Amino acid sequence: MRSMMSRTTLREIKLSFGRYFAILAIVALGVGFFSGLKVTRDVMVASADTYLEEGQMYDFRLLSTLGFEQEDVNAFAAREDVRAVEGAVSADIIYLDAGDNEGVVKAHSLTQEINKVVLVAGRMPERADECVVDGNLYSESDIGSRIRLSENNAQDDLDNFAYQEYTITGIVKSPLYVQFERGTTSLGNGQIKGFIYLLPEGFDMEVFTEIYVKLDQDEQIYSDEYNDAIDAKEEIWKEYCRQQGERRFRSIVEEAEGELADARKELEEKRVEAEEELEEARKELEDAREKLEEGELELAQGEQEAADGKKELTRGRQELEDGKKEIEENRQKLEEGRQTLSENETLLAEKKQEYEAGKASYESGKRELDSQKARLEEAGKQLAEAEAQFAAAQQQLAAAEAQLTELRSQIEAMAAAGTPEEMLAPYRQQLQAGEAELQAGRDALAAQMEAAGLEGKKAELQAGWDQIAAAEGQLAAAWSQLSQGASQIVEAEAQLAQAKTEIQDGERQLAEGEQELVEAERELQDARRKLRDAEKELEEGRRELEEGRKELEEGQAEYDEAYEEFVNEIADAEKEIAEAQEEIDDLEAPDTYVLGRDTNIGYVCFESDSSVVDGIANVFPAFFFLVAALVCMTTMNRMVEEQRTQIGVLKALGYGEAAIMGKFLFYSGSAALTGCLGGYFLGIHVFPYVIWYTYGIMYRFGGIVYVFDWPMLIISLVGALASSMGTTWVSCRHELKENAAGLMRPKAPKAGKRVFLEHVPFIWKRLKFLQKVSVRNIVRYKKRFFMMVIGISGCTALLVTGFGVRDSVTDIADRQFGEIQIYDIKASLKEKTGITAEETRSADPAEELAAQVEKLGGSCTFAYEGTMDLVLDNGIKSVNLVVAQRPEEIGNYIDIHTDSNQPLEYPKEGEAVISRKLAESYHLAPGDMITLQDENQRTIQAVILGVCENYIYNYVYLHADTLEEILGTVDFQNAYINLPADADVHEAGAAFMGMEAVTAVNVNADMQVRFSSMMGSMNYIVLVIIGCAACLAFIVLYNLNNINITERIREIATIKVLGFYKRETAVYVFRENLVLTAIGCGAGLVLGKLLHMYVMHEVDIDMIAFDVKITVTGYLLSILLTFLFNWVVNRMMSGKLDRINMAESLKSVD
Repeated sequence: MRSMMSRTTLREIKLSFGRYFAILAIVALGVGFFSGLKVTRDVMVASADTYLEEGQMYDFRLLSTLGFEQEDVNAFAAREDVRAVEGAVSADIIYLDAGDNEGVVKAHSLTQEINKVVLVAGRMPERADECVVDGNLYSESDIGSRIRLSENNAQDDLDNFAYQEYTITGIVKSPLYVQFERGTTSLGNGQIKGFIYLLPEGFDMEVFTEIYVKLDQDEQIYSDEYNDAIDAKEEIWKEYCRQQGERRFRSIVEEAEGELADARKELEEKRVEAEEELEEARKELEDAREKLEEGELELAQGEQEAADGKKELTRGRQELEDGKKEIEENRQKLEEGRQTLSENETLLAEKKQEYEAGKASYESGKRELDSQKARLEEAGKQLAEAEAQFAAAQQQLAAAEAQLTELRSQIEAMAAAGTPEEMLAPYRQQLQAGEAELQAGRDALAAQMEAAGLEGKKAELQAGWDQIAAAEGQLAAAWSQLSQGASQIVEAEAQLAQAKTEIQDGERQLAEGEQELVEAERELQDARRKLRDAEKELEEGRRELEEGRKELEEGQAEYDEAYEEFVNEIADAEKEIAEAQEEIDDLEAPDTYVLGRDTNIGYVCFESDSSVVDGIANVFPAFFFLVAALVCMTTMNRMVEEQRTQIGVLKALGYGEAAIMGKFLFYSGSAALTGCLGGYFLGIHVFPYVIWYTYGIMYRFGGIVYVFDWPMLIISLVGALASSMGTTWVSCRHELKENAAGLMRPKAPKAGKRVFLEHVPFIWKRLKFLQKVSVRNIVRYKKRFFMMVIGISGCTALLVTGFGVRDSVTDIADRQFGEIQIYDIKASLKEKTGITAEETRSADPAEELAAQVEKLGGSCTFAYEGTMDLVLDNGIKSVNLVVAQRPEEIGNYIDIHTDSNQPLEYPKEGEAVISRKLAESYHLAPGDMITLQDENQRTIQAVILGVCENYIYNYVYLHADTLEEILGTVDFQNAYINLPADADVHEAGAAFMGMEAVTAVNVNADMQVRFSSMMGSMNYIVLVIIGCAACLAFIVLYNLNNINITERIREIATIKVLGFYKRETAVYVFRENLVLTAIGCGAGLVLGKLLHMYVMHEVDIDMIAFDVKITVTGYLLSILLTFLFNWVVNRMMSGKLDRINMAESLKSVD
């Protein structure tokens, strides 16, 4: 019998697998979401802890203003509870990339035991000029390239490095940089772009800039045990660090005093040596001065002798010049005669040439004239012959004309005689041919005569004879002129011969005079050479004397300079020794710092982000699980009621209540158990993986480390079985109270009642029949109504809450740093260097900072910032204190206003303005008295003037007079700075950081990016929640619709038998679902609003206040998603409606 019950149960699961799977899926989704989110923070922390432990991230970072030596490292390593201690070097430096663009990197020395880097690609450096680099800054393709240090670095910064270029050998991850931020710097634009690691030999430093300490303890990061252990040892290590700082201070002082004593001794020795050298130089100068005086006397005698020689030479030169002048005059006269002779010879040659040319022209003209006469005689002969030929031709034409005249007479006579025309025709034709030939001869003769131009040629011939006659007259005249020219040429040749003889005599006399002049010039040249030699010797003596004088002056100047240098060097050395002694006397013990992991930005931000996950996991999964459990309970309760007839049959067949209940308990329990185990194992892997992968956008850890939480599994299992099997047990127990006959009889239908819409005729009468049926069904089956509404409203509420959380966290950073803290930069000055309330900006550091800000075109104001404890009835709370130096200016830098954006007046003495989170968390209101306490237990009280809008950190604003009650003079060491809109805030921040009095610079935009990134990570988590809520909503709608259709199979079959079409059947059934979805959606909006408020209250992150709100977009998306899922489910259920067999359904008995 038990075997048959088992088979029946398995058959039931098979036949209703959709319902079975819905229970399994709902439980799996609820348990998966619950366990997944609850374990996510543990997974995140465990993964981060594993990565940091593998890299041996430091517990303490020790700093000293004097640096550290290996002796300090050894001393710290000898302390108890120390696992490892290593000295390290780090320095910021401006570098150039491949495109010669500048940036700033932080260079670290590679350590062996602490802060071990993880090689991502390439290899570790093996030489001092090699490095490994940040994966955020370079990629694998950059391996082999070089990093160059910029020339724009200060020389002191460059001196910290052994090389100016380093070869990239690999890409690494560092436990010091787990977040994308790389920090700020005083160099370049103020931002560090990445990090590089060098071998220690790659630096050129004599001391360690820091020492890393790894304690011998294995507590998990962020745990109370770890924090307590670090807090307990921090003060001890501060004392260790102070002692080593004092030891190094004493060592430096002793070494400096020893060097100072050596310097004094060396100074005294050099003083004696220099005085001896100066005395020897003075004696040499005296000897040189005596020799110089003797040389000056000898030079004066030589100059007198040279002057006498110059006078004699001047007289000889004058006589020579007179002789040269006379010879020059004679040469000029001779040259003039020679010139005249040359001109006459030229003129004679021209005359001869003219004569010869005239003679040649005469002879040529005569020959031409004879030739022309011959041509004219020949032309006359040709003309006579042509006239004779033309006369003969004319005679021939006259004879032919006579013959034709005779023939014409004969023809006329024959015609007159009556000769027939036929006989006359040949004669007439002969006559006509003769006349034509005669006319042609005449025309040809006329043409030839015209072409010959006989008349013109006759005229030309006569003109030629006339020209010849004229030319003969010209030739006769030319011959007469030629005869006269020949006579003149003969006479001129005789005159020229006489002039040549006279010139030759003058040249001979001139040559004799020039010879005498040359001899006189030679004598004068000898005298000049002798004088020049004397002057040269004199000049050499003068130059030697001048050189001696110059050497003496230079020697004296060198002596004076050396003496002055000696005096100055002695004075400078004495001054340096005095200053060094003063520095030693003024030298103070170094400032030492012990920094924990809480000063590492990535470490702190990851703790905050993981806390966000933990806060959400404390609220969301429980409600999520509750909705899933509720739907599971509804499903099983409806299933038991649906199968009451089968329960009655089994009871009638003799099955016991335990066996019958076991069937249903196995059905629900197996689905819940399978769903719980599957959901748990999927949840603890999928949710942490998704969130870890999401955080991987901002963080650089190693692989994920999964955590198996046994208590969570047991809780999930108990909850899943209780919600399924517990409901099944209660439902079965209620049904099994009846006897078998009662169970096999269908339940009496509920009595019909008038629905509320029937009392509104205006609406009711306008509804169609099926619409009225749908309204009655919705109202009549109240249990189904409430189950549908509760299930849908729960899913809608989850969606609304998810979108609300996203709306509440996304823009708080923008509002904090864009609407409240509206300054651009905050700069912190060294303690006791700020300006007090009574002082103006004449204090040097503040004045320097204000001048730099004004130079950049900006403005600034000063304030005090510190921390105090807010004393409460149930404990204390640390708060950030802000005290403005000039309250009237603070509004330009911090906008203090209420949540409704109403401005708040800055508090006066005895008043305070507190941030909203403080007021809400500790139930404070305007008018209440608060007490603030400092570390020395000194207290002040103030009345709350107002509550201001604030989202990040807890602030209390006070008046300076209020704080002076316990501090005395308030040191305003913080400056809020505003710059022009076009200014580069990072470059300005770097400039401020380079000032000696400035200890820190915070750029407001960087803080905004940092917090936006942290809040953005929560946004990813919210999206995961929304996605899971959407899946739950879909499964809930599918399950409830599936149950609804299963319960109403007979009803649906009946309306199909009545002739309803598919579409009408679907509309009839799904109309109710749509109405119930709308009602559930409306209820879900209200429930979602309440749940959102509760979630935001429970997700409490210290120092962060959320802007609790849900935007219209969030509501609309929740509604749209709910109806979208309803539409999809209806489409899926349409197939089930179509598959209902009308005959089989109507045969079934309820």
